[in-house]
Amino acid sequence: MAYIGGAALMVMSEEESFWMLVSLFDDDKYLKGMYDADLARVQKCAGAFHLLLGDRLPELNRHLDGLGILPLMYFTQWFMCFFTTLSCWDTVMAVWDLVFLEGLTQMLRRPGGSKPDI
Repeated sequence: MAYIGGAALMVMSEEESFWMLVSLFDDDKYLKGMYDADLARVQKCAGAFHLLLGDRLPELNRHLDGLGILPLMYFTQWFMCFFTTLSCWDTVMAVWDLVFLEGLTQMLRRPGGSKPDI
């Protein structure tokens, strides 16, 4: 959570950062349940991401599967740090904008499909 708090402090005041974090962790639309001990929501999101990857980039998906690289191996860090570990700050802000505007499930929506049950 420190990554998220630190990134928030870079773009808003302490009070705004605090209330943003409260909103993030208290609403199912955002990160509620991501930090539960069993990481069940992270696992559901990783499953939805795996399906989306198979739809959008099937060759890459097959290659990663063939190597035994499961989405949880790289996906968990993205979500636990809310994408703040990405190398391009503009990308981090674009992801945050999408999540704040549409919610987490919108990011993982498959083409022509319904929102995933995460």
